[in-house]
Amino acid sequence: MIIANILYLLVITAATMICGAPLILRATTGKSNLIARAGLSFATGYTILSITGLASNMVGVEPAVIQTISTLLCLTWLYMELGKRHITPKNAGILIKQKLERSDVAALGIAGVYTLLLLLMFDRICLWAAGDSVGHASIIRMLLDGGQVPVSIYPLGTNWEYYPKAFHVYSYLWAMLLQIDMMSLIQIVPIAIASMTPLLIYGLVRETDGSQSEIALYAEIAVSILFIQHTAYLIWAGYPALTGEMLMAAAIMGMAMKRSNVNRYVLPMLAVGIIITHPRFMVYLAGVLFIWITVEKSLLNRKYLLYSTLIAAAGIAAVIGFDIIGAAPHTPYLLSQIFSDTESASGYMLRWYPAVLAIPGIIIAVLHRNKLDRLSVSWMAAILAMFILCDTGVYHFGTGADRILNQLYLPLGILAGYTAHAAYVQLTHLNIDRNKAAASLAIPLMIMGVLSTTAVLLSYDESWALPDSDYSAMMWLKEQNFDNAVVINLDSTGGWIYPLTGLKVSNPASVPGQDAWRSSNTISMVKDPTSPPVLKSLSDILQAYDNTLIYASNKTMSNPPRPPFKRFYGAYPNVDVRLFDEEYYVKVYSEDDVWIYGLSEELRSGSSKTG
Repeated sequence: MIIANILYLLVITAATMICGAPLILRATTGKSNLIARAGLSFATGYTILSITGLASNMVGVEPAVIQTISTLLCLTWLYMELGKRHITPKNAGILIKQKLERSDVAALGIAGVYTLLLLLMFDRICLWAAGDSVGHASIIRMLLDGGQVPVSIYPLGTNWEYYPKAFHVYSYLWAMLLQIDMMSLIQIVPIAIASMTPLLIYGLVRETDGSQSEIALYAEIAVSILFIQHTAYLIWAGYPALTGEMLMAAAIMGMAMKRSNVNRYVLPMLAVGIIITHPRFMVYLAGVLFIWITVEKSLLNRKYLLYSTLIAAAGIAAVIGFDIIGAAPHTPYLLSQIFSDTESASGYMLRWYPAVLAIPGIIIAVLHRNKLDRLSVSWMAAILAMFILCDTGVYHFGTGADRILNQLYLPLGILAGYTAHAAYVQLTHLNIDRNKAAASLAIPLMIMGVLSTTAVLLSYDESWALPDSDYSAMMWLKEQNFDNAVVINLDSTGGWIYPLTGLKVSNPASVPGQDAWRSSNTISMVKDPTSPPVLKSLSDILQAYDNTLIYASNKTMSNPPRPPFKRFYGAYPNVDVRLFDEEYYVKVYSEDDVWIYGLSEELRSGSSKTG
């Protein structure tokens, strides 16, 4: 299983890079770092595939067809660009070896370790079912079923209409082309994206301060393995946010490259990619670039600082004006909680302990004030400013203060690289070999990061993974080949039936539900499945479907609270299957606290008479 997933991951990564490579080849020069160009190619390729997929879906054309055509066109373009540079399949390997520096190979090795860690973690469980994973899987399944997903912009339309779906059409392509099952797809694609962000941070440091390759390596280790915030996207199944962050890092690196063609062609495309993937990261990007550009320009002309301050003040005033009805400024809520509550403080210390490494790095950056220093500190200042605005109730940014605070790990990871590099310099002054000095710091940091990340993942996997018994029941449903069927799922765990089997469910996640069944009916059924309103609702749904089944699982509700599965917790602790009277219900599956019921002939015949 894991070997197949590794191969899938390599194919997806390579194909995505190919889509973006010709544009990056034209926009950059041979002086650019190879890892930086590869990372930028991936981000650009993702954007191309997402835009073409969404556009074709909007006009009712099969997205995979247009995405495949786009890939072939990009491959042709890449072949032409390589031909102009006299690069052939025979000499390509030699040229790559010449371009790859020793630190680049080390960066790829670090990325490989992180990727393997994630693959091994998710391979040991049945399916990661936490957070919004079932919702994302359901949207992809809807695309696989030939459904047309709506595309809009907040606040136009409903949440379903303006919810970003770029990640889903991108994932859908690989499900179609490679025939990857949903269980593997929802793990492989996020891991491929998660592995790219640390490489982009490495490339960013190299492009901004190319002489300090050690800082880039230590920053990559900190961002990927030391700080749990990056892996937390996978824990909470924040796949669009994970992708938006990757695109934001690519855009900042593009700005750092100072290439006119990158600014002219690549950055606007990445901006579109962020907007259709996760618009909030466009706000983060705008804040970071505003402060960074202000700092850079102010070094040349101090009046620019005054103008920028006035613009920022006017912008904040406008934002408050638009939000004045809902705005209620108050003392910092999250900060007060952290400093007043011991449990909250200890939780944040465990999450943010690697930030201690960044403290000396901040001092070094403030004292040195070179380009990378100014970028890192500006990035940190921008996120802190947005966090304070949100935490004090001035403006909510459409999210919680804690999520904004999590964005600090990227600049702090770079600044932690400064601290490690300072220690590295001291070791070289002791006449220790440069390679041995670098390794003596990198290896302990990686070991510490791998152990802490593994410990966090293991603390979640038992309660946040789909239980084997539920997965077995769903696979049994799939094997029955029910025609025109709907499954009434009595908790959010049953929502996985739709993405895993293709059978419609009464209470799906993210995608529209069934008109013939209201969510209130679910709670009523759990309390009393033989009550007249429930039986009437079942009769109504039988008019639309040939087969109606009820899915009940106490496996995931028997040890509450389990965050991914507690949507209806409080209304009922467990499903009492003794209430499912044989007069109306027929048990068709029962295994390890998971039950599937069909409807009795009496209820079905009564429904047909009513119809």
